[in-house]
Amino acid sequence: GLDTGRILEVAGTLLWSSGTINLNPLGTGGSGTISVLAGGVLEAQGNNVLNASGYGDVNSPPPALTVAGTVRKTTGTGTTTLDVPVTSTGTIEVQSGTLSLAGGGTVSGPLTVSAGATLQIPADFTFATGTTLPGPGTLLLSSGTLTVSGPVSAPLYSQTGGTLTGAGPFTIPAGGSGTWSSGTMLGPGTTAVAAGGTLT
Repeated sequence: GLDTGRILEVAGTLLWSSGTINLNPLGTGGSGTISVLAGGVLEAQGNNVLNASGYGDVNSPPPALTVAGTVRKTTGTGTTTLDVPVTSTGTIEVQSGTLSLAGGGTVSGPLTVSAGATLQIPADFTFATGTTLPGPGTLLLSSGTLTVSGPVSAPLYSQTGGTLTGAGPFTIPAGGSGTWSSGTMLGPGTTAVAAGGTLT
């Protein structure tokens, strides 16, 4: 793991083949950070976990994953879980299985989800202005609050819990589809189902 303020900077490619990366294994003295720089790639090649199991202290810095390059899940039909705060101005790609943003955070860049793959939001998260969701895979809001600060179009959306909020608008486009089985949509802003789109 990484701890006590250690930063792992990725300007090339970090191949994460399996297992858990712990950003606070010791439980004292702050936490580690993974920083994916512009042009760098963090590639999760399985069903992995990034967490900070010992983060009960109040020391600085907290655990973090910062992305100016690319974070990519490439193999495995299961779930890779990012259970630390994510701040991304770069690209997050889900090519297979599920990528769960369980630690919350903010993105303001592309979220590319391949057909049959899922990007899961199970914790408080913000899609800041500049976020795009070209699809065609699934955006799943299962719990927490998803705040959409600028226009976002989601070709395939599923809400099984949590709260969708923010000025948006959040749009299911023509040819897109959404399912809303549980949870709430609230606050100022618009959830739009475009002509040719469906929400059930």
